[in-house]
Amino acid sequence: NLVNHGGATIPNVKISSIFWGSSTKLTPSYITTTNNFLSGLSCTSTSCSGLSGLVAQYFGATKPTITWGGTITDTSAAPSSNPSTSSIAAEVDKKYSATLDPNGLYFVFTDSYPTGANYCAWHSAGSVTVNRVAKKFAFAYMPNVLNVAGCSASYLPGYISSNTPNINLDSLFNVTTHEMYEAMTDAMTTGYAWYDAAGYEIGDK
Repeated sequence: NLVNHGGATIPNVKISSIFWGSSTKLTPSYITTTNNFLSGLSCTSTSCSGLSGLVAQYFGATKPTITWGGTITDTSAAPSSNPSTSSIAAEVDKKYSATLDPNGLYFVFTDSYPTGANYCAWHSAGSVTVNRVAKKFAFAYMPNVLNVAGCSASYLPGYISSNTPNINLDSLFNVTTHEMYEAMTDAMTTGYAWYDAAGYEIGDK
């Protein structure tokens, strides 16, 4: 079972996105479809069903809400090798520093998959100092998993590729929700919250 280790969670999360890299890979269609998916995850405290409703058990009396915060593009070169936590946090700071939200979760989608990586995505936390006050925020690094076999939606139980127009985007969205629910239940902004004895979080389970 998952155990609460006392760290921060984000029951009332506001999700935003950054698309970082070449516009030839991060096409308008790719960005629009991904943002449509993210904005479609929105829910209220009285209407939050499916997996979004499932995470309610990790917040006590607080009912989860998910809102959409918008998107920003950055056509500068994204990291091609395994990026550090601080480099992804710096990208969020660069694009959202003026509006960083303590309930925010910032998805950083890049145009490539890092060489030598053995993951599909990860989430973490960063901090920026504004007027000598540290503001902490949660974010997720979302490399381009298109055609990365180990991250394919084909591994999902009962998945039928003929039912969908694009298995690559399904793969991306599966990984995206994995990181979103993990960040909500284990934000990492203050210590660590929900994980099990093996270190697995809700998405891993």
